[in-house]
Amino acid sequence: MAGCMHDGKWYPEGGSNNNPCMPCHCYQGRMVCAIVDCFFTPCVDSVRDPTKCCPICPNGPNCRAPDGTVIPANGTVRLDADTTCKCDSHGALGFMSMNAAVCSKTAHLLALPPAPATQ
Repeated sequence: MAGCMHDGKWYPEGGSNNNPCMPCHCYQGRMVCAIVDCFFTPCVDSVRDPTKCCPICPNGPNCRAPDGTVIPANGTVRLDADTTCKCDSHGALGFMSMNAAVCSKTAHLLALPPAPATQ
């Protein structure tokens, strides 16, 4: 009877396991396996799905502002009168700069009184 033994379990020829992180199938009497590599997760609110190896982002790509606010990819939020944060999906450091929003403060210019006239 053709098949494969893998992790203490018998698989018929062509059979496969149900491990999402290391899928294997029986081929010519040997188990052929692949290892799934989970790349950077593009969100701060990822969840684990038992049917998948890597975390998923149910709310899509996003990042977090310093105050904890979750900002969608390419979105902008104003934290206060002076601070704006953006979730840049094409940041210089890679996708969303490792899930951190980029924040900047608004510069306030002070109006100076006119210089006294010279005679």
